[in-house]
Amino acid sequence: MNKYAIVKDGIVVNVIEYESQPPNPPPGFEMGHIAIQADGVSPKWHYANGEFFNPNPPVKPYSG
Repeated sequence: MNKYAIVKDGIVVNVIEYESQPPNPPPGFEMGHIAIQADGVSPKWHYANGEFFNPNPPVKPYSG
């Protein structure tokens, strides 16, 4: 199984597992949603210029 990010308007709205590339829009989603193969992404991540990024990366605790 492969993991796919379901993206709408540049935001990951869900992550699904599918055996092969799902159609666009994926089953159960409306027009405007696209499925992009991705590992290690979560809902609310952003997708732009062919790359995923976390808009709120974890903050390392201050060890001062």
